[in-house]
Amino acid sequence: MLKQIHSKPSILLVDDDPEDRELLMHAFLQITDEHHLTSLQSGKMLMDLLAHIDDRELPCLIVLDSNMPEINGKQTLKLLQDNPRYQQIPKIIYSTSSLVRDRVECLSLGAKDYLVKPNSVNEILHAARKMLDHCDAYRKRIA
Repeated sequence: MLKQIHSKPSILLVDDDPEDRELLMHAFLQITDEHHLTSLQSGKMLMDLLAHIDDRELPCLIVLDSNMPEINGKQTLKLLQDNPRYQQIPKIIYSTSSLVRDRVECLSLGAKDYLVKPNSVNEILHAARKMLDHCDAYRKRIA
């Protein structure tokens, strides 16, 4: 059973676009202050961070952009699913692509959800709420 060392469960946001990271972080902060948010620029940075943290510090949610340099979202999903330590953590792809084949491929690689990046503040808030629901459901399972 995994427990968080931090008083707040953590969410990792991985996107190479600083504006997209900022908008999503702001949406999370508008909804709740009960989570520790960490913003990363690449799948490689995510994998490096995860390799160096204790099991009790693993996040309750990982949000991945699909199109990133070095290791893209799909490759990152595969790396996460190939490691039993990370398999149960909910992973959400947050992408500009609305192609059905991208959605299907990401879900088959272990994504819990696939959300297309919205265009309005209200839609970003709605997406953040959906993401938090996945985090909360995971936390209840491991409690």
